Amino acid sequence: PDPTAALNISGAPGGAVIGGALVVSDNSMLRAVSCIGVASVGGQLLLEKNGQLLNATVVGLQSVTQGRVAALSNARLDTLDLRDLIDVGEECNVTGNGASGAERPPGVVNLGALQSTGGGFDLVRNARFAQLLSSGFLTCGGAFRVLANVALVDPIAIAAFEESGPIAITSNADLTAVDIVGGADAATALVLPPDESVTVTDNPSLVFARFTNLATVSGEYYVANNAELEEAIFTEANLPPTAAPVATPSDGAQPTAAPGDGLDCSL
Repeated sequence: PDPTAALNISGAPGGAVIGGALVVSDNSMLRAVSCIGVASVGGQLLLEKNGQLLNATVVGLQSVTQGRVAALSNARLDTLDLRDLIDVGEECNVTGNGASGAERPPGVVNLGALQSTGGGFDLVRNARFAQLLSSGFLTCGGAFRVLANVALVDPIAIAAFEESGPIAITSNADLTAVDIVGGADAATALVLPPDESVTVTDNPSLVFARFTNLATVSGEYYVANNAELEEAIFTEANLPPTAAPVATPSDGAQPTAAPGDGLDCSL
């Protein structure tokens, strides 16, 4: 078998349409996937259990209309480039990739054009992604979770997030900053469902966490066990910023919120 094997998919000029699913799975020697000129996929887009896959680049795909986008258990994957993807009918799930790929520098998950998912967004237990590009995200139909990505270093930044389920950013060993901004004004402030929370915990390298222009969150802001955290700011729409107090190692303090204000920040 050719250890440099690649799968190349090219659509027609103007963008092809795949009415069903696009699935690449269980290809033991495949190292690269390149798809250019497919504008829409009707079912799911799935990359799963391709043991040698390093790079999956899909250029021109704007919509997965009725299914999910998922990259699951690709043991060496370090680059997932979906740079033109705008809408996903169900969830976007990138989980369990890169566990055995260490010969190249960590790469990127490029979802820079993504605006909406019908279900949740998961970036979970990936070992070879240093960067998540997702600044254009507007609406997430379920939970937004970034959990246990050991190489993720670059800030998580979203410029105008208007709707989401619970937000959890947890156990990312090298993550340095989170900057999530609600919509452009009070009318498009970030809305979470009733009783759902924003959770930022166990990120030992996190220095800065900011959530601005949120509608009232009826659950909790919970910030805990981030050893290097210097500043956490939550700003509700039409209200001045509330800075979450953070203890320094020298004072030994345990910062807590006033009773009933929905903010818990502890070390």
